[in-house]
Amino acid sequence: MSIRSWIYNWIMSTPKVRANRAELVSTDEGISGEDSVNLRILKAMNGKAIEIRTYKKNPHGHHDQLIQLYIVPEDKKLTDAIAYVLAVKALEK
Repeated sequence: MSIRSWIYNWIMSTPKVRANRAELVSTDEGISGEDSVNLRILKAMNGKAIEIRTYKKNPHGHHDQLIQLYIVPEDKKLTDAIAYVLAVKALEK
């Protein structure tokens, strides 16, 4: 199982998320809903990088984009870092 599949299954396993699944699914039209979050895992020198792009709708009808980058050294577990980053993002809301 890939890390992407594991994260998807882990996020979708909670009852609250299952109830709001329609809000999490993106469409081909672009960004769905008022706010959206895109998480990517990138290869980096001596570890991995977790990139989080947050899109928030502004008053003009467009979306403002915020990019946050978290570096995960090789000696740290990637799953622990992802769980930490997702917890921090959940607390921001």
